Amino acid sequence: MECLFVHKTQPLRDALAPKGRVWRKRTEGLQLTKGSKNLAGGKRLHLLAAISHNKGVLLIQEYEKMTGAYFARFVQDKFPALSSRKRGRKWFVMDNDPSQRSLATRKAIKKESCELFSIPAKSPDLNPIENLFHLVKKQLEFQVRDAHIIRETWQEFKSRVIKTLYNVPVEYVNNIITSMPRRIDAVAKADGYRTKYYRGC
Repeated sequence: MECLFVHKTQPLRDALAPKGRVWRKRTEGLQLTKGSKNLAGGKRLHLLAAISHNKGVLLIQEYEKMTGAYFARFVQDKFPALSSRKRGRKWFVMDNDPSQRSLATRKAIKKESCELFSIPAKSPDLNPIENLFHLVKKQLEFQVRDAHIIRETWQEFKSRVIKTLYNVPVEYVNNIITSMPRRIDAVAKADGYRTKYYRGC
């Protein structure tokens, strides 16, 4: 649900540069670790996104600083409309972020009758929305190369990111949501090591 995009002063050069691996190595397994804040330079665009089966990307919200209180308010304000189905299971996937583990957040999630799934940090295999962010980041790089974007303002960058997120096909969102049972089985069979579902945000 939560990801950041980095505004680059020279987007084309960055898109053409070799990329390093930012997630766990194949031999690391599913370990509880702290995410690194040492990212490449550039202004950060922090976004919360919500997806739904047969509806695609429902909501994108920008935020400055994530806290337990902020996330609890987000759940209270947004979840009733986002999870309006009277039947069927409602899942909330939590990736060990402290803001999502706060007492206020857990109470808000429980009030919405969501089934809570806790997964280790840096485990995109078990968090389908990471595949969505991975796809969008690849599309953003393609746009830069295809349109030869050498410079863009912060507002242009933000608009491009949000538009690209909302334009992700519903079919793609459906596929990554329905893959959840297969992901769990794959990780179990791999004893917690990387699977074919491995992607990074």
